[in-house]
Amino acid sequence: MGHSWSLSVGPHRFMVGYARTERILGITSRLDNGPHVLMWDFDGVDLVDVETAIRYVQEILHVGTVHVFTSGQPQHFHAYALYRFDWPFVIRVLAITPFVDTAWFKFSVMRDYCTLRFSDKDDRAISFIESLEAADYHLKPVHPSELKLVVYYTTDARNHGRE
Repeated sequence: MGHSWSLSVGPHRFMVGYARTERILGITSRLDNGPHVLMWDFDGVDLVDVETAIRYVQEILHVGTVHVFTSGQPQHFHAYALYRFDWPFVIRVLAITPFVDTAWFKFSVMRDYCTLRFSDKDDRAISFIESLEAADYHLKPVHPSELKLVVYYTTDARNHGRE
C-alpha cells in the first residue's frame, strides 16, 4: 500500500508519493533489427477462453503455433508466437484478440513494444501449459535464445496477506 500527499498553491497542485515496489525481470517483444514476437497477457480469463481467443487469431491472421504459460495465479496467462512480425501487425493481432488485458495492451501501444514478466513475483512462477499448434504459413521462426532483450521494471509489491 502506498501513500501520497498533495499541496495546492494557487492554480497548481504538487504531489509526492511512494509505494512498495518489486524489481521484476521481463522480456520484450522487440528483437534485434526491428521485428517483434507476438505476446499476449490474459488476466481473469479461463484457460478455455484463452485457447478460443488464440485459435481465433490463428485462423484469421495465421500467426502460427502459440505457446501458453500460466503466470502463477489462477486465470492469468501469457502466450507467445515465436515468429518475426512487424509492429503494426502485432498491434492488429492484439487489438482483435478477445480477452487480452486492456491496460497491458494500452501500455504496449504507448511504448511501441510489449513486455511480459519472466521472473517470479510474490512466489508466483511462470510455467508452461501447452502449445497450440498451427501451420506456420512460411513465417520466420525466432529461437528462444534470440529473446535476449530483457528489461527490469518495477511493479507494485503486494503482500497478498503476508506481512
